[in-house]
Amino acid sequence: YIDTGMAQRYFEIQDDPAAARVEAGRMHALGRIGRPEEIAAMALFLCSDESGFCTAAPFVVDGGLSAGVPAS
Repeated sequence: YIDTGMAQRYFEIQDDPAAARVEAGRMHALGRIGRPEEIAAMALFLCSDESGFCTAAPFVVDGGLSAGVPAS
């Protein structure tokens, strides 16, 4: 989850929005929901000269969600 308007609307329609938000954060190994700025930072990195030697690789920005290890 990334803390966007779309995610906020999803949480708002849950029976307990605050609990749903906490549970979503716990799904990520980092134990929290991502911030839009973190996605933007990766995009800026990829557009910068700093990524000049990066080729044909996926860059996962998901707080560890795809690692399958929930926060404890």
